[in-house]
Amino acid sequence: MPKWFLLFLLFVFLLPGQSHAGSLRISQSEVDQHGIEHPDQPFIRLLWGAGDTPLSGLEQRHSEDRFFLPSYLYYLLLSGDGEPWENLFNSAVVCGLSGQLMVEMPSEPLYQQIGAECQQLGEAGFSITDSYYSDAACLQTVRYRPMSLSEYCIGNSEPAQSSPSPVHTADSHSWYLSPATRLDIGVDSIAMNHQPYTSRAVYKQAAGERGECQLEMYVHKRLIAATDLKPLLMLHGGSWERRRDGMAAVESQISSYTEQGFIVFAPSYRLVGETEGNPACNGASGEQIVADINDAMNWVQEYGAEYGAKAGPVAVFGQSAGGHLALRLAVQQPKQISRMLLLYPPTDFADFVGRWRAGELGEQTDGLDTLQGFIGTPLDEVKMTDPVIVQNSIPALIAGQPERFPPLFIIHGSGDTLVPISQSTRLCNALSGDPEQGPVNHLHISVLDGLSQVFACDQYGSQLHVITAAEHMLDGCLFSVLCPAGGLESQRVVRDSLRAGRNWLKEQPTVPGSAGLLTQWR
Repeated sequence: MPKWFLLFLLFVFLLPGQSHAGSLRISQSEVDQHGIEHPDQPFIRLLWGAGDTPLSGLEQRHSEDRFFLPSYLYYLLLSGDGEPWENLFNSAVVCGLSGQLMVEMPSEPLYQQIGAECQQLGEAGFSITDSYYSDAACLQTVRYRPMSLSEYCIGNSEPAQSSPSPVHTADSHSWYLSPATRLDIGVDSIAMNHQPYTSRAVYKQAAGERGECQLEMYVHKRLIAATDLKPLLMLHGGSWERRRDGMAAVESQISSYTEQGFIVFAPSYRLVGETEGNPACNGASGEQIVADINDAMNWVQEYGAEYGAKAGPVAVFGQSAGGHLALRLAVQQPKQISRMLLLYPPTDFADFVGRWRAGELGEQTDGLDTLQGFIGTPLDEVKMTDPVIVQNSIPALIAGQPERFPPLFIIHGSGDTLVPISQSTRLCNALSGDPEQGPVNHLHISVLDGLSQVFACDQYGSQLHVITAAEHMLDGCLFSVLCPAGGLESQRVVRDSLRAGRNWLKEQPTVPGSAGLLTQWR
């Protein structure tokens, strides 16, 4: 679990303006002062007892003391003890309190035939048994079911069964308004967007020794009856081992894409390790995950039109580990993809491992355990010629025939301590034919040099936006305070890059141009 996400939840629990006797106030300066390097400070020892509480007692403790959970979260943040975090995140209490991060959003209206009149209804009037229509003439019937935050949280917190029943088949088309799409936790606020409608379908059933893993596709669109929409396959991050926080991160941004006319397909996929979720879907190999993403693309191609998608190539969005999976998809199915928007993707296993062995990563080693989880072999034992290294060193695969691959729009922070910026610079250079030498030949070291640089990676419109000193998850932000993007001006630059990326994703392939440095913000 990224530390910034823990900080997000802490900030929610301790919203400014709330005054309570004995309350625990945690400011950003205190976080900086009392980091993990200083566990002996009195301020830290004050919280240390929180870590001794069994997970089963967390909800009771929080009901007695509203500041207990913030203390516990802060303990996890500073101690680095992430093992109990996933069970805590499953708590319906924590999920319910996340409602403080949600914004009210309008949705496209639904209608009901009442007597001789077709009347528009508000959310309070919905009933599972009633018939609803998407048009003001009550001609187009839709299947809709209301979903409250408490229902969503209970469903999200209860452990999945080893062989769950399918939620929907491909032709059921039942829609609801998911609370997750109202999470306003991004550097680019969704407050002015329409909340999209969501449908779910099982797109794959994978049998294994632990039972049957049923993988779901979440489909999002602004208007239920809309057709001929541009399809977007959205792949969540989470270090290939977590789904809930990774899916929440992408779901919170989906309305920005449905607002621009996309229909978004967001698949779940099997996970490495045993961190969370259905046991039958855990303990997967990296290649099994890649196979899931290929099957997700095939499902979109086969069933997308039934949900309103336009036929033809699909745009792809990938965040962190999802960006890596998007690139593997581009290698295997390049003709099925129109364009790709990638945020801080791990792209080059050979370079990552090689730099680590050469001692060139410095303090940027947070991603090594994550990488090892996908590879399945200790990094000091893996060989550079092993298939898992070769197949996941995308720049080398692209450089031989870059014209075969769809255009890329990449956004990455040069201060990323989880996925080094070299992972994206090498990818950009590879699109010009050589990962070692290409358009990216100089990066700003300090924000004093400039807030960002934008490089043209090839002649087909591919771009790399490097945000100077921004951290991993630079698109996440809470109240303009806890933002991996950096200060207000840097947040503005990230916001501009994200908007440019969304607009670029809709465009048709561009006329060939030239590679090199396009712009830089100061």
